Amino acid sequence: MNMTSDSKKSDGQIRNFYAGKHVFLTGCTGFYGSLILEKLLRTCTEIGNVYIMTREKKNLSIQERTEEFFKDKVSNKRFLSQTFSYKSDLGLSTEDRQRLVNNVNIIIHNASVVYFEAKVSLILRTNVLGTQKMLELAAECPSLNAFVYVSTAYSHHYTNPIEEKFYAPPGDLKMVEDIIRADEENAAGLSKEALNDIVGKWLNQYAFSKAVAEGIVEDFARRRSLPCLIYRPSISTGSS
Repeated sequence: MNMTSDSKKSDGQIRNFYAGKHVFLTGCTGFYGSLILEKLLRTCTEIGNVYIMTREKKNLSIQERTEEFFKDKVSNKRFLSQTFSYKSDLGLSTEDRQRLVNNVNIIIHNASVVYFEAKVSLILRTNVLGTQKMLELAAECPSLNAFVYVSTAYSHHYTNPIEEKFYAPPGDLKMVEDIIRADEENAAGLSKEALNDIVGKWLNQYAFSKAVAEGIVEDFARRRSLPCLIYRPSISTGSS
């Protein structure tokens, strides 16, 4: 009985928090992002607008991909589909950026390259520099209540146990920019040996990039006094 009561109380607190709030979600077309979006639209019935960021896919424009995505998704009158291309500069027009700045209360930055074998320059450009650009956008939002960065439980897998705290990142933005430059200057990219030296004790390039991005979020939050949260999900599966 107590568990049921506590659960209902918790659900009510979440719904109340999101009531009237405008959310900017990246990475909504991926597995985890689609779960976040579906949960918000299904349970937080008084949520304000939800702005999403997506990108072109092979043989699909941004508009086509968005329409395809929502064919089987929960529909909601309060849901506003606003799509933006995802580039290093976020690809936002002046008008679109100002719309977000004027309205957004919560940013959930979930977008990332999760393909472990992708070129390290692509992974770092998206997962680290993209996060930096999102933080810069968040700093412009006067009504921001929270910036949520979706990381991974494997960003610091070498610790036991993994605690809910910040850990020292493997590098900073300058190091990331140096790696990207070196990788892009070589048509074949950095060698496997060079990548192994860079990744070090991290599992792979993806985990490495998420650990760096966590450090970027922590540093930015402290310098700008932004309300930031890092969420580290482990392996996720669908409910059906």
